Amino acid sequence: MSDEDTERFGDLFPRSRSGIASKPKETLSLPLWKEIDLVFKDVFGVSEERRDEAIHRYNVLELLIERYGKNFSKKEIDDAFPFLKEKFGSTTPSASSIYRYWRTFKKSDFQLSSLIPKVTAGNTSKNVPEELEPLIQEAIKDYFSAEEQTAVSAYLTLETEVSRYNETNNTQHSLFSIQSFRNRLRKHSEYEKIVLRKGKSAADATFRKVGQRPATTRALERVEADHTRLDLFVIDERYGIPLGRPWLTLLYDTHTKSIIGFYLGFEPPSYLSVSLALENSILPKDYVKELYPSVEGVWP
Repeated sequence: MSDEDTERFGDLFPRSRSGIASKPKETLSLPLWKEIDLVFKDVFGVSEERRDEAIHRYNVLELLIERYGKNFSKKEIDDAFPFLKEKFGSTTPSASSIYRYWRTFKKSDFQLSSLIPKVTAGNTSKNVPEELEPLIQEAIKDYFSAEEQTAVSAYLTLETEVSRYNETNNTQHSLFSIQSFRNRLRKHSEYEKIVLRKGKSAADATFRKVGQRPATTRALERVEADHTRLDLFVIDERYGIPLGRPWLTLLYDTHTKSIIGFYLGFEPPSYLSVSLALENSILPKDYVKELYPSVEGVWP
């Protein structure tokens, strides 16, 4: 682990602790509005990527609100920047961006939707006329099929085809930039690339799933990790704002077919989330019987 991740792990599970660390904390119950979908319509109506960015911006601002209250200046953001950098690492926005988010957030009366990134204008795929899509797809196929084809040569060929199409159909369609073409090429997975180069059969053969694994003879001989992003939102108890969708990491013992540990939180699939699940699997779980007497059996 890096020093930064070790520190984060230590924050979640400090070395000196009293009681059972794996015992879940109880939080105050939050009344969820029946109109929650209506209240956050703008938030739930955008792509997951833009929604996650809005929630990330909110999380940054929330730390500043806790530190300074609901009025703080650009200088105070600068002063708190090392603290924010420690918390958010490389995903920390610049101080100027944070101040811009804050002004927008405050002006909107603290509406989460005000932090949703705007869709940038320019040569996006949405601006490409539908008639040109077959030509673009053919250019992409040619790029992946030819051994010595370059992105530049494929783009120049596509430009020629678009010009020919305009002359034939008396249209004036313009093509996006070569950078946008490169972006399209990068979006193709390795499987899709092999399909375009050698066909589906070759791709299936390359990515064929591993056959039956060796049988296990005892517990903990093989433990597998599974990461799932839950289809629900965690709501901030104080402000009633959705904080995002948590990840559930499960450790599954293939011999006993039982779940031996888990991690539930906002850490995406990584060695850190697996480490947290491993700690949960190692610690005693007597609290389960205490909290849920109706549960039969013992969780080892």
